Amino acid sequence: MKAFDRIIGYREIKSQLIVIADTLKNREAYRALGVDMPRGLLLYGEPGVGKSLMAKCLIEASGLSVFTCRKTEPNGEFVKTIKNTFDRASQAAPSIVFLDDMDKFANGDQRRRDCEEYVTVQACIDETKGRDVFVLATANDTDKLPDSLMRAGRFDRVIEIEAPEGKDAEDIIKHYLSRKKMVSQAEHTAIAAMLKGKSCAALETVINEAGIIAGYRREECITNRHIIEACLQIDGGITPGAYMPIDLERKSLASRVVYHEAGHATAAELLSPGSVLLAAVYRSGDGFTGFVRAKHDPNDCDALNGIMVDLGGRAATMIKYGEVDLGCLDDLCSAFGQAHRLTEGICYMGLAFFAYDRSELSQEKLSGIEAAVTALVESEYQKVQKLLTEHRPFFEAMAQAIADKGILTAEDIRVLREEYAAKEA
Repeated sequence: MKAFDRIIGYREIKSQLIVIADTLKNREAYRALGVDMPRGLLLYGEPGVGKSLMAKCLIEASGLSVFTCRKTEPNGEFVKTIKNTFDRASQAAPSIVFLDDMDKFANGDQRRRDCEEYVTVQACIDETKGRDVFVLATANDTDKLPDSLMRAGRFDRVIEIEAPEGKDAEDIIKHYLSRKKMVSQAEHTAIAAMLKGKSCAALETVINEAGIIAGYRREECITNRHIIEACLQIDGGITPGAYMPIDLERKSLASRVVYHEAGHATAAELLSPGSVLLAAVYRSGDGFTGFVRAKHDPNDCDALNGIMVDLGGRAATMIKYGEVDLGCLDDLCSAFGQAHRLTEGICYMGLAFFAYDRSELSQEKLSGIEAAVTALVESEYQKVQKLLTEHRPFFEAMAQAIADKGILTAEDIRVLREEYAAKEA
């Protein structure tokens, strides 16, 4: 059905909608089999994931008349609107009643789920039973709706629409970028991974913001860097002006931050080539801060590698300056946390350290576990120090590139890796 071509991604959900639309459009073929027509469909999920678009595509594909009801009047008047909408749909049957943003029909919280508006909707659905009126609804928060309204017989199907991920997100990004002037092939996978969990509307906003950044600089095309800057501005509030060249010859706080992040990025890229999506250092208040974002795929990077990556910043500071990194508390917490899971959860250091219930363990065993965890973290720290030392040219090039550009994309890091022939560790 061509109506559904407007929905990018969401293949499984789209296939369900196509089946429902077919039952509404070709009802006689189903009735010949003794099949009852579906009563209703509720699409729910956070704002901006495309619920309204999916509903409109379903309506268009069905070919039926639609009567839309959304909250526009005060409560007392709105109850009359609900009843009038169902009455008109019944008279024009077969038809569709579209209840848009149904969770906003009543002004209340979870304690007022039996409001008059919802009671009215339930009664109207029941009254139209057998009249070929299909009820289609969207909602952001189903916790505000009474369970009795969402049960089978009123809404036969309740489908959650989640923020796009993986291939769906990539396809949506490609769609939005197809209308923009790009200077080179966009890093769809990296951008989708960075925006994981974001709605379709957020993806569109990021792509458009990238165009605004490029336009303000009077550049002829949008680049991957513009998109990355837009991602960070929308997601983290980091303005493009926060990135500035840093002189690594000066033993400053900024240079220490650069080498710290370069240590994380180098370790991650050596242990799992192509895993680093972004490395950045930027001005924050009176100082500098940075971060590295990488893919977290258990098939590519196991927990031991994760510990090494966590400790990469500390190791880099020691290698470069011969000093202990005072800003790696979060990294140490993460590394020791992973080491505990390995030691107590899967018995990586031996079956003797298995801890099903820590509250019942003896002090002797707890001490043994802590010693094993410390030994594991220390071992991985020595490994990552050796790794960075053996690949010192790649590590130094990574730091210099971060200092010069402020942001390194996955493509920037790939070029560096190939230039310095950094092989997988």
